[in-house]
Amino acid sequence: MKKKIKKNQVVGPILPVSKSNMSPEEEMKLTANLEKFIATTMNAFDKHQQIEAKENSEEKEAHRDIKHLDGVVAEFLKCFTIIGYDMSGRKVLVVHAKTSQDNDSLVEHLRETFFRIMSNVENSGS
Repeated sequence: MKKKIKKNQVVGPILPVSKSNMSPEEEMKLTANLEKFIATTMNAFDKHQQIEAKENSEEKEAHRDIKHLDGVVAEFLKCFTIIGYDMSGRKVLVVHAKTSQDNDSLVEHLRETFFRIMSNVENSGS
């Protein structure tokens, strides 16, 4: 029966548990290989953490920019929806509606807008 490997689990070479049959040279070689494996694993883990930290930092900055955009647009519009993609290709959806009436108005406006867009697409294909 095979052991299940958990996600993000590091799997290395299978090493003998008992050293009783090993010569001192084999033991030194095993120790060196184990130390090399551990160092390689730790380096890979450090690089992964650095990449994750950079991605999280970029994501937080993008989120902060979007929040700023929300504030700027709110100075000019009572309620609005922003749909798009940020510069990294991540989906962006901002809905600014303070009341349920504002929300209902936005939903109706979006429905009408999408209907008009689809009608124009169908008519232009004829």
